[in-house]
Amino acid sequence: MAIRIAITVIAVGLVLVAYAVLEVRVNQRVCSACGFKVSKDYAGECPRCDLTIKPQKRRWLRSAILALGALVVAGGAAILIDWPRTETDKAVRMVRESSSRIENFTIQQYLYTTVYKRKDDGEAIEIDGWRAEQPGGPHAAVTVEFNFSDVSGTHTAVWEVDTGLGRVEPKNQTARDMSWNH
Repeated sequence: MAIRIAITVIAVGLVLVAYAVLEVRVNQRVCSACGFKVSKDYAGECPRCDLTIKPQKRRWLRSAILALGALVVAGGAAILIDWPRTETDKAVRMVRESSSRIENFTIQQYLYTTVYKRKDDGEAIEIDGWRAEQPGGPHAAVTVEFNFSDVSGTHTAVWEVDTGLGRVEPKNQTARDMSWNH
C-alpha cells in the first residue's frame, strides 16, 4: 500500500512539474529583436532592446484544457494504481477497511495497535497475514482470513465478504472480537 501511495505522489508531482514548465512556455513570448522573454500580457517597450511590444491575446482556454487533462491523467493513474485487481483483493481490502471494535478504527488499524504492536514490543508473535479464496466461483462470497500465532497458540480470524453487496460478516469468534458488527 505504501508503494502505491509513493507511486501516486511521484506521478502527481511529475504532472505538476510538467504543467509548470508548459505554463511558462504558453504564457510567455520572446521579443523578436533580442530574444528576451516577456509575459504575453506585456505592452510597452522591451526591457532589453526598447522595441515596442504589443500585447497578445491570452490563451487561457488552452491552459485550462491542458491543466484539466493533466488532472484527469493524474487521477486516472491514482485510481489504476490503487484499484484491486481481483475479487479476492477487493474482499481483503473491504475487510481491512471495515469497522473494528475500537471506535473510528478499521480492522487494519486495530491489528496495528494490537497484534503488530505486541510483535514490535518483543513478544513472540508470528504473523502469517491475509489470505483470501473464492471457493464458489467468480460471483460467490469470498472467505478472508487473517492468521497469527502467539504464546497461546494460532489465531485465525475468518470473514465472509460479498463484494457485490459490500457486506463483510465475521464468521468466527476471533473475527467477531476484532469487528464492530457481530
